[in-house]
Amino acid sequence: MLEIVYGLQKFNEYVYGKTVLVETDHKPLESLFKKPLSSAPPRLQRMMLKVQQHDLVVKYKAGKELYIADTLSRSTGSDPAEEHEEQYEVHVIENIPVSQEKVMLFRSETKKDPVLMKLKDTVLQGWPTNRKDLDSELTPYWNFRDEISIVDGLLLKGDRFITPEQLRPQMLKILHSSHLGQEKCTQRAKSTLFWPGIIIQLKDMIEQCNISNRYRNAQQKEPMIPHEIPNRPWQKVAADIMFFGNTRYLITVDYFSTFIEVNCLQDGKAATVINILKQHFARLGIPEEFISDN
Repeated sequence: MLEIVYGLQKFNEYVYGKTVLVETDHKPLESLFKKPLSSAPPRLQRMMLKVQQHDLVVKYKAGKELYIADTLSRSTGSDPAEEHEEQYEVHVIENIPVSQEKVMLFRSETKKDPVLMKLKDTVLQGWPTNRKDLDSELTPYWNFRDEISIVDGLLLKGDRFITPEQLRPQMLKILHSSHLGQEKCTQRAKSTLFWPGIIIQLKDMIEQCNISNRYRNAQQKEPMIPHEIPNRPWQKVAADIMFFGNTRYLITVDYFSTFIEVNCLQDGKAATVINILKQHFARLGIPEEFISDN
């Protein structure tokens, strides 16, 4: 029997405590729900905040196969309960570690950048369905078009400023002003700024920096430290996730006997791993020590 639930309040009551499969014909949503909330554009963050209390599994399905949902999406009726729906505000710019002076500079330079103005018009008017119909200058932005939004005259990719071309050399110098290594500079860039090729340009700049090369940390050679062998089986157990092909496997090893348990994982969720480990512990006993890299 198919039960259709109308309104956000009734939906919350219906799915509370359940794992719900949501089928959508918007393929980018499938990948967006697997990423951190901050990587989504503000309009989608509001939607994701509303359903965050539920355990949703978003799966793509072609629109021609979503018969009932496609029909209901054309309904003009409204639910009175939704009139009192809680409003979710997403203040993106306030949470980005950038001074107001820099925000004003980005805003003014964005207006002068012809490529970003084309990008802005495309975001407002809607992206074409085919990549070939897109302006060649905007092709580098195609793969993450659903993450781009406009907030207070600024272009954002998730929670990162899309930097005008005139400011990019200056921003690279600021990112590497402390002469940090590639990893820390990359993390710093990923928290605030974006433009196509920023990571490659940043790495090239660091590799050519004499100061960074002079004080670069050399990898120290350390001998392997063996674990102490336990006194009995299943006293000390380790587990890790392994990929073979496109399939995940949970590997559980006993340190005393080197006995191995291998389990295929449907997904990488913690609940799935915990459920399998509980089955092992129920059969073989609870270990005194459990080792994992997470």
